[in-house]
Amino acid sequence: MHPFKLPDLLAISSSSASDDRPWLVGAEESIDFLRQNALNDEIVIYASTRSVLIHGVLGLTRRLTQESISELQNRNIPMPDDSWGIQRVWGGGKEHRMYLEAPLVSVSDALSGGEKLIFRRRFMGVSHGPTPIELSQKLIHSLELHFVPERHAFCRLDCRGDIEDVVRLIHKDGESKWDFLDAVVIQRSELDKFMALSKQCLVIRFDFTRVRWDSFSGWSELSRYSKNNTDLYYHGGSDDQASYCNGVMVVRPQVTVAELVRRWQAEEDRANKKYATFKIYDRKNNVNVETSCAPEFLSNYFQKSDLPWKISPAFFRTEVLHRFKADPEKYALEERSISCRNAWYLKTYDINEAGQVHTYIGYLADLPYEE
Repeated sequence: MHPFKLPDLLAISSSSASDDRPWLVGAEESIDFLRQNALNDEIVIYASTRSVLIHGVLGLTRRLTQESISELQNRNIPMPDDSWGIQRVWGGGKEHRMYLEAPLVSVSDALSGGEKLIFRRRFMGVSHGPTPIELSQKLIHSLELHFVPERHAFCRLDCRGDIEDVVRLIHKDGESKWDFLDAVVIQRSELDKFMALSKQCLVIRFDFTRVRWDSFSGWSELSRYSKNNTDLYYHGGSDDQASYCNGVMVVRPQVTVAELVRRWQAEEDRANKKYATFKIYDRKNNVNVETSCAPEFLSNYFQKSDLPWKISPAFFRTEVLHRFKADPEKYALEERSISCRNAWYLKTYDINEAGQVHTYIGYLADLPYEE
């Protein structure tokens, strides 16, 4: 597992050392962060600080050849504040024209047909505080995500009914209004899924500039370099007190559509599902037995079999209900049923005169194994 670590991003954003010269002249070291970022379970698709800019957009895989990627390092990919717009063309005495223009349409053939992921829009004269970060609705809707303000994340429910952060928005203030950090990180597996299905790759435009901003007066004699690697092209320079490094990196999906289909089939295959074992009262044979709740170990009124009926009761102590009562936000404990958000549903349960909670073993088979 390679989780995203905020200190790693902060380390390339500023130096905490009293002697900051090694940091100032080492902008190219930030490339190591990008390489590791592409391997993490969460991947940074946007980061903005005084010294760092990382901005990811999507481009069609078929257009992202090594030649076209190399050419992109010298192009200004639209920034987060660039968006859809209505263009107006004055005809100069001829017919005027108006049309809708996508944010990537005029950048490069390499990004033609691609799409932006991050948008930052400010309601000038009205908005206060940091400029809000918006995400591609196509991405958010496809992954069935919803923004949860208190978590600063786009979330969904996992198979246990717990809230899962899929896209996290990170904001960190600094000592001055310029010393801030804004970042967007997304689970790599979810981004890979979206990229594979849309036949796209992540194109990251980056710029790392390390100077003493309060006293920087311009570049002196620069020692320049240019590096060309597969899916990573950048150039930069440094002098005795400052450095910069900028370019473009392509991150390709680590999964194919065929692999996604195979995983889906495996999830749906009942043979792969785990079932718990319970002690029940076998109403058909009038005995207490221990059996799995898997369908192949049970029968119904219409089957000729010695197996217990699905409506044979399994019994529990009343404490089993405490967890559901203690978390009403997650569980809905009705008079005869229990549900867990959008994850699972127990059709019926009851409490007998002995204080035992009981339900039919056939209904237990519908619950997740962990429950």
